Amino acid sequence: MIEHATLLELRSSPSKGRYLVAATDIPRDTVIIQNPPYASVSKSPFFCDTCFEKLSVPAQDRPFSCASCPCGDEAVFGVEEKSLVVLCYRVVKRLVTEKGFNYHVFAKKKECDEGEYLNNYDAIASLVTSDLQVSDRDINRISNLLQQTTDLNESQLKVIIQHVFCTFPCNVQGVRCITEDAQGRLSEERVGSGIFPTLALLNHSCAPNTRIYFEKAEAVVVTTVAVSQGRELLHNYGPDVLHHQKFQRQQILKRQYGFVCNCAACTCKEVQYAHKCKSCAGPVWVDSCDVECDACHTPLDHQGTWHVYTGLWAWSISWRTVPVLCVDTTA
Repeated sequence: MIEHATLLELRSSPSKGRYLVAATDIPRDTVIIQNPPYASVSKSPFFCDTCFEKLSVPAQDRPFSCASCPCGDEAVFGVEEKSLVVLCYRVVKRLVTEKGFNYHVFAKKKECDEGEYLNNYDAIASLVTSDLQVSDRDINRISNLLQQTTDLNESQLKVIIQHVFCTFPCNVQGVRCITEDAQGRLSEERVGSGIFPTLALLNHSCAPNTRIYFEKAEAVVVTTVAVSQGRELLHNYGPDVLHHQKFQRQQILKRQYGFVCNCAACTCKEVQYAHKCKSCAGPVWVDSCDVECDACHTPLDHQGTWHVYTGLWAWSISWRTVPVLCVDTTA
């Protein structure tokens, strides 16, 4: 894991919990986090469970492994097994193998200090939990498997399994990769899921100031605009200002994560139309008669790909006019 520690500062508050802010002024397109998963799982037998490389031949059973990655001892899970069951098994197995039950109890009670964010079980235990109802079948299945390889008793394992499952609704991150079909067409596809403890510290915004991409299983977080010192670094959990109306975003976030979003996009009432200048990233208003950018005087290219400007989020799209919220969060 690489955290660019000089750029990030961990804070906490009763309303937000733990969150990350810019420790210094951060330029646009800066990598601020590189975070491998604590544990991960592929949702498809066409992708490796560990590195998410596409397999030349689909796996017949778990683990789904490419030639470069070591096989685990999980042949007990069939191809059709729910991916979150396998993910929970891997999180708990790593914990009990490396630390043990007493460490789980300690980590749950431990208050993570401001400034400390680690890719270990301390971070997993401190993640927000939900009231997810976990089936006895899933808990018993994982517990029975782990009892064969650890000295923990059934009750101890079930305590950990229940806790880990309840962190999933708010903290599991989908792993997305660019895939190519038989006709050579490229598309982005969700190929698996993982627990990324540092990534989980980023709160949601419907118009965030970061974007995430994956280099194999590693999550890479990049700023999409310049972020001033002390400003919070924000990630998008799914519904965004370009694809969902406010009431839709609020419904999705409340149902999935249990909160009412009060981000800048949800509280700003002004909707304007703009594109982003390719040279200086400034806004070029659609309803103006300009043929060049007001800021840098770069001629507009009406035949090329235009970019939406929000002041929060730079999003590349094919040429078209779309309503966007223009909120200045760089001040």
